[in-house]
Amino acid sequence: LPVVIHSRDAEEDTFNILKRYHLKGIIHSFSGDIQLAKKYVDLGYKLGINGIVTFKNSNIKDIVKEVGINNIVLETDSPYLTPVPLRGQKNFPGNIINIAIFLSDYLNIPMQAISKKTNNNVKNIFTKINI
Repeated sequence: LPVVIHSRDAEEDTFNILKRYHLKGIIHSFSGDIQLAKKYVDLGYKLGINGIVTFKNSNIKDIVKEVGINNIVLETDSPYLTPVPLRGQKNFPGNIINIAIFLSDYLNIPMQAISKKTNNNVKNIFTKINI
């Protein structure tokens, strides 16, 4: 089954454990550096990108640009990590549009393409489950 991994302050430990298994899934609320992002993508994971990408000093937007939208999924991490311009308010799933709009502008990719590709990324992870 696919996994959703939430790793906080344990990036290398998490990677070293996951590389031993042939799994697929999402690295939820990815906040590592570009080297770690590439290592996860090479293992077949998608990076969960949330409101942090919209923060002024965040490096996540550059990581997304480097790894490409084929390797990300959008998430809100509600009720936290509310995207700009709503930062400081309680987050909810409907705010995912703000993340998509931000990435569309930053990457100069049409909003429809961002939406379609990231939705397909999720579907490819979770709809081919054989139980």
